[in-house]
Amino acid sequence: MHRPFTSLQIGLRLFLATYLFWLTTAVLIPALDVFGRSPAALPPTLTNLEPYHYSLRDFQWDAFRHVIQRDMLAPRSPTTSAAARRLIRTYGQQQKRIREAAVAYQLAVELQDPLGAAAARIAYRRAQTFQRENQWAFERAVQREVAGELVRAGIAKSGISVPPVWFRLAVSPLVITFSPRTVINPLASYFLRETTPLSEIEEFEAYALEHQNLSALVEPLGGVATYPATVETRFLALHMLFDTVAHEWFHNYLTLRPLGIRYLKSTSHRTLNETAATLVGEEIAKRLMLRHYRDLFVPSRDDTTAAAVVDPETEPAEIDAPTEFDFRAEMHKTRLHVDKLLAAGLVEEAEAYMERQRRRINAEGYSLRKLNQAFFAFRGTYATDPGSSSDIGAKMEELRTLSADLEDFVDTVQRFRHEGNLDQALEDARKRIGVESTG
Repeated sequence: MHRPFTSLQIGLRLFLATYLFWLTTAVLIPALDVFGRSPAALPPTLTNLEPYHYSLRDFQWDAFRHVIQRDMLAPRSPTTSAAARRLIRTYGQQQKRIREAAVAYQLAVELQDPLGAAAARIAYRRAQTFQRENQWAFERAVQREVAGELVRAGIAKSGISVPPVWFRLAVSPLVITFSPRTVINPLASYFLRETTPLSEIEEFEAYALEHQNLSALVEPLGGVATYPATVETRFLALHMLFDTVAHEWFHNYLTLRPLGIRYLKSTSHRTLNETAATLVGEEIAKRLMLRHYRDLFVPSRDDTTAAAVVDPETEPAEIDAPTEFDFRAEMHKTRLHVDKLLAAGLVEEAEAYMERQRRRINAEGYSLRKLNQAFFAFRGTYATDPGSSSDIGAKMEELRTLSADLEDFVDTVQRFRHEGNLDQALEDARKRIGVESTG
């Protein structure tokens, strides 16, 4: 007689089936559109990025191998929620010490203080050692925290997040984005390995400009919605980590729903998807921080624009602390003015204006390496980003405000098939609570 499957066997089979389905749909179709879309849009000379090209297949395999090793080989600790939160706090403190040691090292180098530089290097290495030894346990603890908040928010039905929250910390790859000079429009983007030298990056960008009349920009990524997802290991704050983990999870959640299925259909579809993921990620992170890490919560959407931290294992670089400056307002003003100049055919004037603005913004303590059409083409997909000129961000934010809760918001947006659905949902929400249309 055939023995019935145990609940564990059934669970494992369901998980494997879910994973394989997600791998073919979430990873190979919509979630990574920005990393290899429309190669026909570019000449072969711009798609041959060897030896620094990082294929989606290799990236997915690296992520999968990492979490399999972690979940199969590492001891399953901590075992309680309290212990997990202590580890998360300690890991976050070590992350802060790494940044502080990096700044101390830079200062010691500038002051020609070898003892101070040596002490900073030791502190840096100690913090790194702690993180290396505890990374797997930390990742599992974060997964549990985010999954638990998704359940409390009502997004994860029946007390289970589907797909499971699954991610790894790693140095994220770079992405090169191409846009026409005459209009801000993402033609295509490709992964580059994080080890790509700056000289090669600038050569790629210069070649696109000089030989193909295209704007190009290489930028680091905060996270990638592979499954398992990849999140930048050099996160600046716990709330940003929670935000990114939830954001990338939500992309995978949407994959089998109308909004996710249409991710590749148009720029507005991608903007709808990315904006919804941004709002969900931010809210899940805020809920988690206020619930368990209130004393560590310093929210800001502009954290990623601050000057980069120096690694004392590498060459010193200049660090400026941001001053009181409305980065979001300045970037949004810049984008709108660039759009006007390009629409009038004033391409060179638009590029000169962007360079002046880059210098002005950097004088306030930020570190924009380049500000061009490709910069806005990449950032513009995120409608809540100040580099976007889309009104989808404001509409989505209003819809969230008018929704009963986060669960209600997610249930609404996941069914969107086009931007008109957002307009209709917003109109319905206004009528439901007696708010007059602002359209």
